Amino acid sequence: MSDITLITDEGLVQIALMLASPGLLIGLLLGAWLWKSNRVAGAILGALIGIPVGAAIALGVLVLVVK
Repeated sequence: MSDITLITDEGLVQIALMLASPGLLIGLLLGAWLWKSNRVAGAILGALIGIPVGAAIALGVLVLVVK
């Protein structure tokens, strides 16, 4: 029996966002700091890049810890 609802559970979405939040914050700050001519665009771009990077790092750490 397959549990397809596990993929669409809102608890998993909350956990994923919580794990990606450090990447969002770091990307936001680095983007605004490095792109001095347009800080708002740099912050938005940095945050958009930081979310998947933070999630990938968190997933990698979780995989290593669980094994």
